[in-house]
Amino acid sequence: MGLADFRLMELAALIVAALAIVLLFVVEWVKRPRLEIVPSLFVPSGPLAWTFAAVQVRNKPLGRPWRWLLSRESAQGCRVTTDFLQWVGGTRVMPSVRGRWSSHPEPLRSVRVEVPSGQQVAAALVGVTVRYEAQYDPTLDPPEQTVAASQTGEEVAVAILRNAGGASAWGTESYAYWQWEKPEWKLDPGTYRVEIRVEGSSVSKSAAFKLEYLNEDFVAFRLQPL
Repeated sequence: MGLADFRLMELAALIVAALAIVLLFVVEWVKRPRLEIVPSLFVPSGPLAWTFAAVQVRNKPLGRPWRWLLSRESAQGCRVTTDFLQWVGGTRVMPSVRGRWSSHPEPLRSVRVEVPSGQQVAAALVGVTVRYEAQYDPTLDPPEQTVAASQTGEEVAVAILRNAGGASAWGTESYAYWQWEKPEWKLDPGTYRVEIRVEGSSVSKSAAFKLEYLNEDFVAFRLQPL
């Protein structure tokens, strides 16, 4: 084997190694989570006295031909943040709201409460009534969510409208208030630009929507893509 042949073999080996490295990077890039945020129509299982404006956070599955060989990685540790701005002027109407994943349990803990119900006898109260009350516990609703690759995704409600009147932003903290109405999150009638951000350990995605709250029409209270 001559020197020229040997150098050609070395060159071929280097090219193969370089192609293997490039292919490895391409495969890892293809497998990375790819999020999209799209409006979601809230459809309750029965009549309710409220409705939600919501989105679906999807981790798009791989398309052909990749899906025959690989699978999309899940988006780990995803957190949602929502900002409400006036449609005209873009003024922020409240601080950023931490989003709540609808698949999480409600942040309410059942607490036993004993209420005196007897009569005073010899400086002692005889008899108690026991009842259970729902107590707000934010630790039951962690902010992180793993979003697996699928066409359905995970729902996030960002605002609530009640048939008794009144709308507000929606998040875990809503459960700490009567009728889920946190004063600082109140929405006045009008049109809003709603900006939603999803941040995960290896992914980031944002999207903006239009929300019209002009009356108590449940059908009209939904996010519209820009």
